[in-house]
Formats: sequence, structure tokens, C-alpha cells
Amino acid sequence: MPRALFLLLILFFIAPNSWAADGRADYDVDDDGLIEINDWADLNEVRNSLDGSALYGSSAGCPVDGCVGFELTTDLDFDTNGDGALDGSDTYWNGGEGWQPIGSSSSDAFSGVFHGNGHLVRNLMTARPDVNSQGLFGAMVDATVQELGLSGPLMHIQGNSMVGGLVGYAQGSQITATFVSGYIDGKGNSVGGLVGSALGTNIVASYVTGLVNGEGDREIAGLVGYRLAGDVIASLSTAYMQSSVIGGLVGYSFSGDAADTYVSYWATDASGQNISYGGIRATLAELQCPTSADNTSCAEPTLYETWAEYTDAQGNLYWDYGTDTELPGLRLQGRLYRDGDGDGAEADYDDFPTQFAASVDSDGDGAPDFWKIGCEEECRIASGLVLDQFPDSFAATIDTDMDGLPDRWNDDCDSACQSASGLTLDDDNDGDSVANIDDAFPANPAAAADTDSDGLPDAWHAACDSDCQTTSGLTLDPSPNDTDNDGVINDQDAFVDNSAAAVDADDDGLPDAWLESCDSTCQSNSGLTLDTSLNDTDNDGVVNEEDDFINNSAASVDADGDGYPDAWLESCDSACQSNSGLTLDISLNDTDNDGVVNGNDAFVNNSAAAVDTDGDGQPDAWLDSCDSACQSSSGLTLDEDNDNDGVVNSEDPYPLDNERSVDADAPELLQVPQEISMAATGESTLITLNVMEAQAIDNFDDELEFQVELNSELLIRNEDQQVSLPSGALSLQWFAVDDAGNRSEPLAQMVNIYPQVRFAEADSITGEQRVAPVALRLSGPSPEYPVSILVSWVESESIATSADVVTEGDNGVNLSKLIVTIESAEAQDDAALLIPVAADEEVEPDEYLTLELAAAQAGSDTTFEMPINADHQRHRLTITDTNIAPTVTVTAAQNGEQGTVFVTDAGEVTLNAEVTDVNGGDSHSYQWYTSELPVTPGNEASFTFNPQSMAVGEYSVSIVVTDDGVPMLSSEQVEFTFTLQEADGADGGDDGDNGDGGNDDTGDGISTGGGQTPVPEETGNSGGGSSGGSVGFWLLCMMMFVGLWRRRSLG
Repeated sequence: MPRALFLLLILFFIAPNSWAADGRADYDVDDDGLIEINDWADLNEVRNSLDGSALYGSSAGCPVDGCVGFELTTDLDFDTNGDGALDGSDTYWNGGEGWQPIGSSSSDAFSGVFHGNGHLVRNLMTARPDVNSQGLFGAMVDATVQELGLSGPLMHIQGNSMVGGLVGYAQGSQITATFVSGYIDGKGNSVGGLVGSALGTNIVASYVTGLVNGEGDREIAGLVGYRLAGDVIASLSTAYMQSSVIGGLVGYSFSGDAADTYVSYWATDASGQNISYGGIRATLAELQCPTSADNTSCAEPTLYETWAEYTDAQGNLYWDYGTDTELPGLRLQGRLYRDGDGDGAEADYDDFPTQFAASVDSDGDGAPDFWKIGCEEECRIASGLVLDQFPDSFAATIDTDMDGLPDRWNDDCDSACQSASGLTLDDDNDGDSVANIDDAFPANPAAAADTDSDGLPDAWHAACDSDCQTTSGLTLDPSPNDTDNDGVINDQDAFVDNSAAAVDADDDGLPDAWLESCDSTCQSNSGLTLDTSLNDTDNDGVVNEEDDFINNSAASVDADGDGYPDAWLESCDSACQSNSGLTLDISLNDTDNDGVVNGNDAFVNNSAAAVDTDGDGQPDAWLDSCDSACQSSSGLTLDEDNDNDGVVNSEDPYPLDNERSVDADAPELLQVPQEISMAATGESTLITLNVMEAQAIDNFDDELEFQVELNSELLIRNEDQQVSLPSGALSLQWFAVDDAGNRSEPLAQMVNIYPQVRFAEADSITGEQRVAPVALRLSGPSPEYPVSILVSWVESESIATSADVVTEGDNGVNLSKLIVTIESAEAQDDAALLIPVAADEEVEPDEYLTLELAAAQAGSDTTFEMPINADHQRHRLTITDTNIAPTVTVTAAQNGEQGTVFVTDAGEVTLNAEVTDVNGGDSHSYQWYTSELPVTPGNEASFTFNPQSMAVGEYSVSIVVTDDGVPMLSSEQVEFTFTLQEADGADGGDDGDNGDGGNDDTGDGISTGGGQTPVPEETGNSGGGSSGGSVGFWLLCMMMFVGLWRRRSLG
């Protein structure tokens, strides 16, 4: 088959799936530059056109300038089959992981417009607890989202860090008139109900209700988890915070900057949080009270101040305040969304729209299926609601003993309802095994009998312990506490249920005597037999005082008190022995009952000790069972030299080995201090090492020294345990050292010191029509990258305006949002903020921009706020129309290798002039002085010569560069010196400056003269010129003419 035909067939089959998969002829029907999203398939396709310019690879119907985003045309329900459950039958179940967020990182982020048109995304679900950037959008950069809601009883967004209902990570974006009512669940940090992590992102007129669960240790809150350099305005959160981290509204704001949160609120009682990095605290009732903006009567300070200023494109107010028992709702495109009680369920889907305590009543019987998370006992009692124990049945609600049988029918459930329910009423409501009809307290398991019907129970149930009694709300009847009515109250009656007897002194179950009121008939019917041995509980013929086993008739003697009988009683046969549960003492030979048999006991008559290694009559140690009193009364003295090697135990590393007495064993290092992350204070930073956290063990020494090394060099700590360290990710090696100098194996402690950020220079100058670099520097390497630096334009201290800077096109910048990113350590020396200066075609005095370092952070998944050097925090960039003389440097290369030493027969050498001119529009002419070389270069930036015929030695060339500005100015004359050598003398590379080479201060082969340098006389040119530099007279005249003509033409 011909190749062309083969490719044509491939395109024929592939194209329908890659382009315009839904077959629309017009993707922007209303011609507003936004592509319509009509269903889940369309929304899922957005991830393939993150800038909003196309859908299914097509932009058909978009304006000439192209589409810029998407707009939702209908509500979307993630429960696509509408069965009330999310499972494999739903279209985007994805094997249980749910929705794949749109955008995954700052380099794969949504960057267009997404207009919700007041529509709702219901029951959205993601389940990726180990994945960052989770939400409807995973990541967005320079995006706009507005008038969109997310809610539904099945909504559950689960991820690791940077987790939010709307978006996990947002940078440089605008979020307006959005809300989330659902369950947001983050296992890591930067977790928020609406936005997980926001960098330079504004959030306006938005709210969150429901539940935010954060298991991380920082940046967790109701609205936004982490915020840097962005505003939160006219927004609200009542979400319950299931987290140990503070954050009612904002979890963390850079430098604690609460000033960027304006007229925004969170409910302290509903959220369970009293602290937030920004926002105004209020109770739920206070936030419900106002019926209009700028309310001064419900609480201090003013509630919803200036909220009336926030409207949609048609001027309609976003916020609707409802009644004085409702929270404000959002009115989006004519639809009102409100969660009046702030429980996470919209009013239209809330069975208890005025109760924060609950929202679901499946059977419609007026009793909630479950309590809202965060509604504890006080909240539940205040609600006046009773939890439904039969949430799927209208017939009943209450089941006191939780046995699955209702206590009673609901009032509205008639006989037909009862029959259809499939339920059977409980005949023992309190589950105390006493039927309701026989139970004086049918709803209380603590008691059942009330003989005299006075509301006081006669006795507690046997299963009712002290806690049960205390919580029962009942008090025993003091008079009827005599169960068997024998005249002996139960507390003094050994047989509380038998009126025949009351006393059993030895507790053997046999009465000591019959009660006087018990006649022979009573005795016969009692089932009891009198005790024939009153002080012999086990009736073995041995009275209790002499019986070591008073409850066991098999034995009675245990001489050493170890719980094993010395012998069986004669009356105990083999069956008795087997059933006794006892085992005869097989080691009776323990005279002092210290648990050590005499054969192993060096002190058989003394229970204080048992071991004497060297047999000197002094014990090696006390037995564990021998306390200080035992030791004092023992009459023994511990041996000070157990192995008799002449070294006392306290100084002997091996007290039981007489062949060793010098410590030769190294300690074992068990633990080093925890990892440290901190901001640098300069080129080096004083770090406190928490030596108390280090742990080590040694076979002899109790106190050990700890040594710390960095790069195999010992760190010297001061008296405060501080060392001076450079910036970067440092691995400190810890060692434990004993008194003999034995050193342990090392363990590493990580110390991350984040360098200071500063401007490289306080000021710089540039002309117009040029991209001016403003260099940024770090005081050392960062422990992690990228490093993001936010630079702000101090407009109040600048003469130049935004009109002096290019703001459109590929090189355009926004002076209010200048961000520089350093991706690696190798790139940090070249870090610069690039300011494209515009050409205004006007001659005017110098202007300047004042720039200030606002913030910086390092890292991507988790970030660290980097310090800013206050002494180098500002930079002044002067923009001038004055012509500035160019500068020039010279480099030379042979065979592509730069250097200053070359070989005569190794090929051509190329010299190149590199010009720097702050006047962006200037052109340049080049005057080379090469009398020592075999070539005469022209007006060109570089030239080449062959050194093969040249003698070895040192050579010099010079250059002057002249611009075509008004007036024309020349650079200083720059001299470049290099050395030629023969092949067998080459050293293979640049050895620096090998001769005096003029004034070569820097060792780069270039010598610079002072002032403007004249051209030598043999060129036929004369000195002079407006700049003090020199070129030929006619060349100077010609260039002046060209420059004036050029300026005139531009004018």
C-alpha cells in the first residue's frame, strides 16, 4: 500500500475521535467567547484544552480572537444514574477513585474562564487519599471561575495535600460567587472547603458549609487552607472543622497577614474554631440575624459591611439575606442557593432547614436519621429533636434498649401503618429482661421493682453497676430493701432471696442458723442445709485461720506461700485432686521464700539477695523484691568488686569478668534530634541543637558526650548548644562518645536552612525599548526548589507608571503581580526579574520604578516561607532617555573552546565582542586595533584568523564600540591579551593571564584603560568625540548623520 494512502487511512479513523467528538458545528452558540459545556463528557474534555480555546480539539464558532474559556449550560449530577449511591454504575466512577480533577500542577493547570451561569455540580466525588491537588479543578493558574456551586449529600472530595471543593491549587486566579456544601477530606496540609492552597488568588462573595476534615498539622480551614498574596472578600464559612489545626476561615496566611481578609466571617460554634488567620468571628445565630447588609444591631462589629456592593454583570446583588434565622445565600442567574442553618445541606435538600443539628429524615416522620458531625450533646438537646432508630420506617422512632424493637408507635401511625411496617413492639423496652407489664420502670434498665408504687425502686438490677445507678436518675427506696421480707435488710442478709436464714459467716453458702421465724416446713422448703463447721469455708476440716486454701478442700498447707500446696489432704482422692485446679509445690526447698531454691541461693536464709559470684559472703545485688527496708534489715552489704580483679564495680566496665577492666565497647546511638527547618539570618545562621533529644546507651558510662559533624568536620557548639551553619539541606552526623573515647556509629539529622532573598543591587539603569534584568540573589542554596519570589511595585514611591512598561504580548508583565521562579540551584545565580521597558517616543527626564520583595517560598507540594533581607529588599530601576555609553567584553575561542591560550597549528581562532547597551534601540559600530595580527577586521562584532604562521608569544588586540545614539557615545577601549604556544607546549586549556597583558585586573585576558581611549595615529583618525571616545573623523560624521536621520524618522 502506498505510504500516503496509509497515512490518509490513519487520519480517517483517528480524526473523529480527536476532533469535535460531539460533532457540533458551533461551540460558542451565544458568541460570548465561552464554549458551552452541556454534559459530563464536555466537562471531562476541558482537561484537553486548559486555556479554554477549544473543545474536542475544535474552536468552531469561536470569535476571531478565539475562545477564552467555558460556560456551564445545565446542572450536572455525578450520580449519573440517579440511584442515590455512587458506584461502578456511574459513568465517572473510575474504579472507585471518582472524578479526575481538571489540571494537576502549576505546569498543567487550567488557565481560562469557567462561568457556571448559576448552575450546580452535585454529588462530586474524588477518592485519592495519597494524591495532591484534588477538587473539581486540581490546579488553576491565571484562571477565572464565577457563579458556580458544588453540593449534594454524596459530595466527598478526598485527597492528600492541596485539597478543596472547587480547586486544590490556585495561582494568580479570580474566584467569585461560588459555594461548596459538602465533605472535604484532606490527609495532608493545605486543605480548605473551597480552595486548598491559594497563591495570589482573590476569593470574593463565596461561602462554604458542611464538613472539612484535615489530618495534617498545618494550613487547614473552612474556606481556604493556605493563602499567599491574595484577598478574601465578602465571604463566609460555617463548615465544621474536624482538625486539631486552627483555622475557622483561613488556615494560614503568609506572615499571619490578616489584613488581606476583608468583611469575611466564620461561625465559631458551628466550626468548632475560635481562631483564624484572617476573618471576623461570630456565632451562627449572629450570622443568621441580619436581614440586610451593613447590619449594626445583631453583633459587634458591623455584619456584612459593604456586601451590597458585590453584584453580577447585570448589576444584580449576589447576596440574599433571608429571614433573621437564616444565613445569607447566593443569588446566581436568578436562582437562590442558601444553606440557612449552615449544616452543609442546601435548603431545598434539607429536611430540617432551620436546624444545624441534622438535615436528613428519610422516612419523613420528623426524626433525623443521624446527627451532623460537630453537633454534640448540647447542640442535640437544644435542637429538640429525637434521633430516629428506625430511619427507614414511618411507623416508629424510639428504641430505648436498641434491640431493634420499637418502644411505641409514632402518633400518626394507625393500625394499617403498624401492620405494614413489619415491626413488632418491644415487650421489654429497657432490655432488663423484665417484661414491660411486670416492670415498674419499663424505660430504665437500672431497676424493675417498686413494691409500694412510690416511684422509688426497691433494689438495683444485678447488672446495674455504680455508673448505671448514678446515671439512672433513680433513688432506692430506703424502707423496702428487704427482698425476702425476712426482717433483715439485704445489706445484712447473706440469703437475700430466702427468708429461711440470713447469716453465713464463712461465706460457704451454708447458713449458720435458721431464722426464728422459719419453722420446720420453712426449713424443709428453703433448699438450704445448715453449716456443720461454721469457721471452715471449704468444709475440709481445717478452720480458715489455719487453712492456706480456705475455698479449696483439696489442701490447706503452703509453707512458703507460693500458691502451691505442700501436700494433698488425706480426704482428697485422685478425682478431688484433679478437680481442685491446684498443683503440688515441686520445689519446697526455698527456705527464705525468695523465689530462689536453696541450691541456687547463696543466702538461703536471707530473702534480700541470692547471688555471690566470688563467694566472699557479700551479695552482688539485691533481689528485685527487696526494697530499702528489706535491704536495711538484711544485715548484708553489697560487694564492691564482684569479680575480684582489684577494680571496684563502679569503675569496672566488666564487673563480672576479671580478665577485662578497660572499656573497649563503643556506645550505641539510639536517637538524634528531630529534623529542623528554619529561615537563614545571613550567609550563615546560628542554629540551636537540641542535644536533650539525642539518646544513646553504653555498657558502662551513664553520661555520654555527643559530637556533631558536617561534611566530616567537627562542629564546635557554644555554651547554648548553638552552631553556625550555611544555607541548604544539611545532613549533620551525630556521634555518641564515652569517657574512654569510644565513638558510636553515626546517625544523621537533617537541618534545612532556607536562604535569604535579596536584590543583587540597590539600583540599576536602563533605556527604553529594552528588557531590563533586575538581578535577584539568594544568600546560599535552598534546601528545596522551586523558589517562588513575589515582587511588588511600590507605586507610591515610583515616578514611572505602568504605561512605561510593556504589559501586552508574550513579553508583557503585570506590575501588580511579578513572580520570579528559580527552578534549581544551578539557576539561582542567573535569577532576574525581567522588566520590558516600552518606547514612548518622547524625550523626558529620567523616571524610575521602585520594586520591593514582598514574599518568597520554597517547595512545591509543601512550601516554606523564605526570609527576605531587609537591607536589600528594595531596588530602584531608572528609565532614562539619555544615551549611555555601551560596554564591551571580548572572548576568544579555538575549535569551540574559549580561553586565552591557543596552539599555533590547532586551527583558526575567533575573537568576539559582546556589547551591553542599556539603550534598547541603539545600533553599534566596531573599531578593532589588531596591528599584531595577520588580519585587519572591519566593522564587525567578530572575526577569525589562522595563527599557524604566527610566532609563539603573547598578543594583544583592542576594540572601541560606538553607538548611534544622540549624542553618539563610545565604550572605553578594551584590550584582550592571549598567548600562542606550540602544540607540544600546550597545557590543554585556559591557564588564565600568562603575561602582563596591560591592566588585566581580572585574569580574563581583557585590559581596560581609564577614560575614553583614542584611536592610534597610524589609522588616520583623530581623537575627540562627544563622549571622549575616538573613531575616525569621517566615520564619526557619517554615523552622526545616520543617527540624526534615524531619530528624525522616528519622530
